[in-house]
Amino acid sequence: MKSGPFSRLTRTAATRLDNATHALPRRSLSACPCCHQPIQNTASLCLHCHAEKHYGPVRRENLICSLCGLALILSLTRLLFPQLFAPLSFWLVPLMLAGLTAGFIFAQFRFAGDRWLRLNKR
Repeated sequence: MKSGPFSRLTRTAATRLDNATHALPRRSLSACPCCHQPIQNTASLCLHCHAEKHYGPVRRENLICSLCGLALILSLTRLLFPQLFAPLSFWLVPLMLAGLTAGFIFAQFRFAGDRWLRLNKR
């Protein structure tokens, strides 16, 4: 018989590996944030109201925040530097891209956590 670290179990390890059945822990239940029906803690979909657990922004929120960032940058630029809008300057395109990017980054930080959304109202 070979001797090695896994060839024999110690007496205490062997007694822990007996075939005695132990009661399984009960499933943890919590209330759905939308309809307050009981669901499992690990669920990502409520079977009662069809609400889904989302991480981060959805497509609609990304689009709205990006367009708001674009509008904010363009309006501030129009107020502070009106000469940039006269003959469509070269700086207008980078400013528009910066506004879109700032809005997108704002959406990522604003909706960064997990939350329950009812996207399909049934």
